[in-house]
Amino acid sequence: MSHVCSGVDERGGISGSSIEFLGRTVRKTARSGGEEKLLAQAEHMKRLAQKLPGHVLKPIKTDSCGYSMEYFPGISLDVFCTMCSPYAAFQRLSEIVTLMHDNLYAKHNESYDIYAYFDYLNKRLESYGRLAGGASELNARLQDLRACLNGKTALEHCRAGLVHGDLTFENILLTADSFVLIDSNPSPSYFAPWALDVGKIRQSVFSFYERSKYSGAQSREALEKVYLYIGERFSRLFPVWSEALDQQSRFFEISHYIRLLDYKYRTSPKLSKYYYDLSLRLTDELVRSMRVAS
Repeated sequence: MSHVCSGVDERGGISGSSIEFLGRTVRKTARSGGEEKLLAQAEHMKRLAQKLPGHVLKPIKTDSCGYSMEYFPGISLDVFCTMCSPYAAFQRLSEIVTLMHDNLYAKHNESYDIYAYFDYLNKRLESYGRLAGGASELNARLQDLRACLNGKTALEHCRAGLVHGDLTFENILLTADSFVLIDSNPSPSYFAPWALDVGKIRQSVFSFYERSKYSGAQSREALEKVYLYIGERFSRLFPVWSEALDQQSRFFEISHYIRLLDYKYRTSPKLSKYYYDLSLRLTDELVRSMRVAS
């Protein structure tokens, strides 16, 4: 798979096709009168960021690295599919399904609703398979995978054996030759009210989950490329858009820290209850704000 299709260059930086995508996003936002919305969204996120106590953020950030999402340069699958032909997209999806099949029985401490996942997977692959002319081949692979699952005596032993994360396309980040599942919702048995993963809302739309992780030089280079691409006509929107993207990166971090609260303080019932209630309240406000601002 070429680097142009994947959206990242040899250094893990942003490729030309991704710059073009970001430029189109800025233009679309400008044409739709979205400057005020971006400003309001950025300011609202700043206020939300102040609601999580600093003394909570610090220990979570340093002591919970086993659960936290690490840096991974990549783009979302939805963005990838807009950059490539249906055949290229179909081939990549086939590779992902195969890898999921090969890793299905690896042990993992999170399960997922495999039946709901297959319904979702089939719907997403159908159009790509039809356009690519290879639907029958992938369908046979999916049926084989379904048969393996149905043959298990206990579905709870079927685990996602790739990395931490649910097996949905929204959670996948791609590079030129690999993919990874982003950190997603904890087990529904603990967080049933959290129906919406606040961390992946913006990842799916803006694609650059790792925006805040870039080195200073890479970040400046990427932003300069976007600025040159969008041209003078839209230059007034660029600082606003850049600020909003920075706030979204902060938003990612906060959303993941919030989800760690119950894990961090589970041994102390009093603290666990306090931070669990706090995390639910903050998550609800974050989700509602993103629904309004998006």
